[in-house]
Amino acid sequence: MTATRHHAEATGNALYAAVIANPFATLPRLVYADWLDENSGDEECPECRRWQSVPGTTGPFYCHPCHGTGRVPNHYAERAEFIRIEVDGGENTAAVQRASDLFDRHHGRWFWSDGKGPADGFGLTRSTSPPGGRWLYVRNGFGETVITDLAWWVGGVCDDCQGHAEDGSPDGDCRACNNTGRTPGHGPEVVSRHPVTRVVISDREPDEDWEDCFFWPFSDIGHGVLPLGLVRTDHLSHDGGGSRVSNTFPTREAAEAALSRALVDLARERAGLPPIRWEASQ
Repeated sequence: MTATRHHAEATGNALYAAVIANPFATLPRLVYADWLDENSGDEECPECRRWQSVPGTTGPFYCHPCHGTGRVPNHYAERAEFIRIEVDGGENTAAVQRASDLFDRHHGRWFWSDGKGPADGFGLTRSTSPPGGRWLYVRNGFGETVITDLAWWVGGVCDDCQGHAEDGSPDGDCRACNNTGRTPGHGPEVVSRHPVTRVVISDREPDEDWEDCFFWPFSDIGHGVLPLGLVRTDHLSHDGGGSRVSNTFPTREAAEAALSRALVDLARERAGLPPIRWEASQ
């Protein structure tokens, strides 16, 4: 890699880091889009690089992505266009369709390649109402909302295994915990790659006694994970224990918002990122 190329990549990484550090600001996203335009062109073919890195690989090899040239388009200009359309947020039908086409064509590269994807088994969506499962919701050109179960985000007893085996032991083919029975907590990894500002926990269950209180059977997140006052641990005779969000919130929406912010703050702290200025979202 030439010194000029190395400097350009370092600049791009710094601008992307500014997006992560200021998730509510649109200016860093537009500045990053400018850098993408300025550095649009081609790059080393990753398919050829992977083939060449396999030990003992010999013989002829024809690469379909680059047709043997060793170079492929980096699609930076399309990424910049997608970001600008999303940030603009207009209702121009042609622009909206263009953004949709760009997302369908390049989302794997933009949000999944080079280890940027949250994890195996995650989906990408621009829909505000995706089906069940784990999802990264893309808005303003970047992943902003994560929809997942609690244990996958903070770590703890694997929710997938809990659902597949009566005794809670690994089911033998679990991608969430690699058959360990526990997830390490992927939140820090995700917020390091995407400017996430909202986490929707898909496995919370409204408590029967308080509509604005959410309960996780068998969860061991405890007081040491989320701030005191947000989560309290109860030992209930009918299910053997669990964790619940405190019932001090006036509405269900207020409880969900408080839980979401706490989970984002926790992940960013664990990742060594600066705290979010939540007042900037108002």
